Amino acid sequence: MLAVALNYVERGCGVNLLNVGSVFHDSKNCRLTAEAPFPRYLNRYDIYGLGVVLLELGLWRPIGRFENRLAALAPEERRRNLVEIAVDLDITMGPKYRSVVQWCLQLDGGEILGDTMFISMVLNKLDELEDVVSL
Repeated sequence: MLAVALNYVERGCGVNLLNVGSVFHDSKNCRLTAEAPFPRYLNRYDIYGLGVVLLELGLWRPIGRFENRLAALAPEERRRNLVEIAVDLDITMGPKYRSVVQWCLQLDGGEILGDTMFISMVLNKLDELEDVVSL
């Protein structure tokens, strides 16, 4: 059984932040204003969160175990560190799983990602892994 604890913190313009260990990610729609600390919601935030969860599952440990390493870092540096940590997934889950996790964690830019790209880069690859495991 897998238990995942998610804590919500209220901040800024009423945006709920999802706290996964030390990794904060915007989980609500918020238009950027002069006083708002976060841009509007993008589905890339959810894909990044999926990458964090897949990383935890693949490593069989919560991201909180890396808190000393991640806590003092700026968000972009924290993301780069998570991508580096994901290299260990080659051993536990294999290179295909690692590439999916790293792709989710490395998304960049301000555009909304299309469903076709997400299906191609994440869902189809995870489905291929499921086919191998169920043989």
